[in-house]
Amino acid sequence: MRVIIAFICGLWAVSVAPAFAETPYLSAFQSGARATYDSRDNAKAFGREVTFQYPASWQIGEAARPHIVQKAIANDGSNSQCLLSIVVSDDLHKADIAKLATDKTQMPMLAPNGATVISATPGKLGTWPAAELVLAMPTKSADGATVYTHSINYFTGFEKTFVIFQCVTTGLTPEEASTKFNQYIPLFRAISGTVVIHELGAE
Repeated sequence: MRVIIAFICGLWAVSVAPAFAETPYLSAFQSGARATYDSRDNAKAFGREVTFQYPASWQIGEAARPHIVQKAIANDGSNSQCLLSIVVSDDLHKADIAKLATDKTQMPMLAPNGATVISATPGKLGTWPAAELVLAMPTKSADGATVYTHSINYFTGFEKTFVIFQCVTTGLTPEEASTKFNQYIPLFRAISGTVVIHELGAE
């Protein structure tokens, strides 16, 4: 369990932009304007295969942190993004991960230090049972200024493998970050619903 908690604190490079009146990208994404990422050939995935779809106009690339396999970033200047992380360790046991995905009393343990847990409920990442946490958290921008993030985070996995999928918005104030998040959440849920996790040894 301690291994799981030790790897969940991802830092995002942040910028801010005005909020939107409606969910950006959602209509185009639902109409099929999307691309697919596959972790299979990424060394950071340690041979694990996870795929997800994202808006075709978004930029995609690797993050600096070693456990963040890939991130997809909106091209509208809002820095709204989704990140896939994969943690592999012999200390990760399927039973512990399954318990985290269903036990609401343990889910807040997944939140990084300094985060406010807005909700922690059993959910799904694609078809996999997952802990779903909505978090609010201050962080630092590249120039050292304090900015605020609002995110939805999914935690699931299988033996020796922990999969984390995060979608996040940022703002100069907590209210701005929250407003953007509420506008983006339908898209974030649509993206999260496309995640496919291939368990090792599964047919």
